[in-house]
Amino acid sequence: MRDDKVTIAKGIGILLMVAAHAGIPDMVNRFIVMFHMPLFFFMSGYCFKEKYLLLHPITFINKRVKGLYVPFVKWSLLFLLLHNFFYYLDIYNSEYGFREEVSYLYTWKEYTIRCIRIVLGLHGQEQLLGGYWFLPQLLYASIIGFFTIKYVRNLYTGTAIMLGLSIVISFFDLRMPFWGVRSLTFFSTAFFLSGYLYKKKIR
Repeated sequence: MRDDKVTIAKGIGILLMVAAHAGIPDMVNRFIVMFHMPLFFFMSGYCFKEKYLLLHPITFINKRVKGLYVPFVKWSLLFLLLHNFFYYLDIYNSEYGFREEVSYLYTWKEYTIRCIRIVLGLHGQEQLLGGYWFLPQLLYASIIGFFTIKYVRNLYTGTAIMLGLSIVISFFDLRMPFWGVRSLTFFSTAFFLSGYLYKKKIR
């Protein structure tokens, strides 16, 4: 059955995300970015279906791969293929770029390296797909969250551990090379678990 609360929450999150990128006053923007992306991870945990806990873990992982990994790779590779074309159209150029990252024409070697990063490392997408950072992080958070829900007896403790890990990893500036698993990953997992716990509590 469709849950209108979920639809409304997602709609609010999308509107806030658009507002945060639309040049609103800095003070308002700072307020929005404190919670608008965590809201999506929270709602993902809220929408987690417990039927997957009764099935083999590979069933849930396959679902996440189809819903998150495949779109990320498909669109990232397409935009990678179009990079030099966009450069000739001056959509990308060597003077301006996102966060001062300017562009240049890719060689075949550069295309190969970036292709490997996208397919195997889930990062390195083009600037026009900057917002796609969300898909790998949601993939990681939902899989870690799934195993936490399935195998950790006290989920409040599990959520606290994820939050603690995110703080420690951020403090020491640690990350898993190549795959981009970092502080944000465990912070996102904590919100995923919080959404699941909230749904359990209000039932």
